[in-house]
Amino acid sequence: MKYKDLIRNMNLVYDYIYTRRVKDAIDSLAVMANQCQNRDLKNQLDNHFETYRNILKYSFELADDPEKEKVYTRLLKSLAELADDIREDLIVNNNLLNYSNLKNKTQLEAERTVILSDAYLEQLKSKSEMTALLEESGAKGDESQFREDRKRISDLFHLIWLTDTFQDTEIRLFSRICSSPVFPWYDKCIVVSALSLSLLRHFDSKKINLLFDFYEASEHQVWQRALTGLITGLLVYDQRLGFYPDVLQRLKAKQGDRKIEKNTETVIIQFIKAKETEKITRRIQEEILPEMMKMKSKLEDKLDLEGLIASENRDEKNPEWETFFKESPDVYHKLEEFSNLQMEGADVFLGAFAYLKRFDFFN
Repeated sequence: MKYKDLIRNMNLVYDYIYTRRVKDAIDSLAVMANQCQNRDLKNQLDNHFETYRNILKYSFELADDPEKEKVYTRLLKSLAELADDIREDLIVNNNLLNYSNLKNKTQLEAERTVILSDAYLEQLKSKSEMTALLEESGAKGDESQFREDRKRISDLFHLIWLTDTFQDTEIRLFSRICSSPVFPWYDKCIVVSALSLSLLRHFDSKKINLLFDFYEASEHQVWQRALTGLITGLLVYDQRLGFYPDVLQRLKAKQGDRKIEKNTETVIIQFIKAKETEKITRRIQEEILPEMMKMKSKLEDKLDLEGLIASENRDEKNPEWETFFKESPDVYHKLEEFSNLQMEGADVFLGAFAYLKRFDFFN
């Protein structure tokens, strides 16, 4: 099975679920569950089918059940969650995406990662005090300790990203990170990014609630990323949210909040601008870069770029720049346009640096 075929089939299943075509959803899932290595998934599907048969039996043969609608909604929710698990089993065990091996390794070390992350959180307060003393004395910190800390954050990122549904121990850890005043904001950003990617990879309402927590903590640099992850997740899973009253309740609590409305508008505008990325990339590659390459030799000669780079005093202005642009108004206007696009939030770097992505650094 190819990944695109799997996604096409799964999208059909989700469509069946959201339009309440339960029998079609179960039949389609049965075909895929038979290909899964985890045989418990097939057993779960059989149980859901039995529940569906009982619903039909009570609907047409016996007295009307006042709890019928709740049971039916729970069945739809369970089928959607089971579809997520079947999709993930097929992806990992058929190596359809390149994170498959990493996920297996991460899950084997999950408990250890949680314990180490918990210990790291405990150490941070004393460590921050020690760092302040080192900076005052002019001494340098332990380089090996720094590398070890970065390794912990990397492992934590992988754990969050590649965990399908969070358990209570993980929820407690992430909640402590969210509220911790000593956990660095840039590492919280990494946690939030992992949460966002994890939510898009595999739905879990607890991930949405955690993103809400990071947003409501209002820590600068962190809440913006949390809101972006929230909006993306809510857009992707829009049709599923009705199954989760806790998520709907948190959304309802934000109604009328002018701050979140304005910030949501800003994020959505950025999403809309991102749709221009392909067009901007094409312009950079077809118009701006060829023009700059034509003038490469003139640039090097006139502006003495090698001398400028080698110069110790790089803050000095080079008067030749102004003369050069007067003689090359087309290049000036293109660079000015390039700069304006960047200031407006357009993704100009995807096209500008696409050819460099083959270097090891980007791995």
